[in-house]
Amino acid sequence: MSTKDKIVDTVIELLKQNVKYEEISMTMVAEKVGIGKSTIYDYFNTKSELLIVSVYKYINILEQDLLDFDLNEYNFHDAFIEQLNKFLNNNITPDFALAFITDNKTLFTDDLNKVGLYLNNIQNKISNRFIDIFQKGIEEKIIKINNTENIEYLLNSMILGAMSSVN
Repeated sequence: MSTKDKIVDTVIELLKQNVKYEEISMTMVAEKVGIGKSTIYDYFNTKSELLIVSVYKYINILEQDLLDFDLNEYNFHDAFIEQLNKFLNNNITPDFALAFITDNKTLFTDDLNKVGLYLNNIQNKISNRFIDIFQKGIEEKIIKINNTENIEYLLNSMILGAMSSVN
């Protein structure tokens, strides 16, 4: 792993431990990585820049963790259980990332809308993933549904509720 990746991963770990942005110092990060503080400045001009890069990587990890398996390799039951476990047991949630960004919006003035759209896109991918899983259940005749119009609404409500309660 490169030094830059170690620096970013250290910031992500601090954020996951609910260390406030104001409490994170370049010195703290350098000590945790085992490098000199000046080395961080070889990669990042400011603490804000480091934070923004870290949050983007954090969001990418979220997406990969939640959507990293091929539904075609699973039957309905196994796909549903696998996805539900990934969703419920993932300690990185879009709500956490969005709350962090909202709390520190002065850092993200240029990126706030972009990050919000990206998180919304991930939420849509999760919703679509569950819709695909339910479609698999319908095709396998495990789920019998008379009115398919409400399934997307139901799934989106479940996902939003779960995202809010995970934190």
